[in-house]
Amino acid sequence: MLRNRTVQYLNWSWNNKLSSSGITLIELSISIGLSALLLSGIILLSRHFTASPQKNIARLEICLEAKKVLRRLRHDLYNACFPVGREAVFMNFSEIVTENATIQSPQYEWLVFPDVSFPENLNATETIGLSIQRINKVKYYLVPSIVGNHDFQDLIREETFHQDFQVPPTKTIVSRGIRFLQIKPIEVLDISGNKQSLFQILLQFTETSDGVQKNLEFSELVSPIFWRSFCKKDFLGRNWSTMLEAQF
Repeated sequence: MLRNRTVQYLNWSWNNKLSSSGITLIELSISIGLSALLLSGIILLSRHFTASPQKNIARLEICLEAKKVLRRLRHDLYNACFPVGREAVFMNFSEIVTENATIQSPQYEWLVFPDVSFPENLNATETIGLSIQRINKVKYYLVPSIVGNHDFQDLIREETFHQDFQVPPTKTIVSRGIRFLQIKPIEVLDISGNKQSLFQILLQFTETSDGVQKNLEFSELVSPIFWRSFCKKDFLGRNWSTMLEAQF
């Protein structure tokens, strides 16, 4: 009798272990499923936090490139000028920069004071007659990019020097990957209500993020120093520093 009960107890205990092991497998399956969901969420979060710094770095690079381009254009427009001789000069502000522009390939051209001081430019030994300051010519234009996406364009800068300098023209690539460039004269009112003539630079780069292109726009206002000193005095007392000559 005792033996039979012992066998029954062992059978009951074994059956309970089998049923308990079945429940453990179900719990294990659920745990695996929850772990997979949690792991996929962690992976998505890690991708998100990894992609955000990359996007910020890419945008920072575009901003730095735009800053470099604007600095170059601002420098040349700040030094923009026009020929001045003995006679009275009447010049419209809009005529300082010559625009030959289309939507595809805008071109802008104007005269500038030289970046480098050439010995021939200011000759202190000339004591009789006029000592004329010689000026150069710069031109900016866009051409289809030779690398990467051909929807973008390269900004080219050409400088032609006064013939007396005997320096060959230079041609440099200011930047690659530009979407749009515009230089236009505008008028604004200062705090006194007087009109101020300025050049507005509009520059556009394209940012690509997750396969989507977004245009980033940058702008700058420039007032040429020569125009500021000249615009209200159509006929100044001419001397060696105000006589400007452009011959190429």
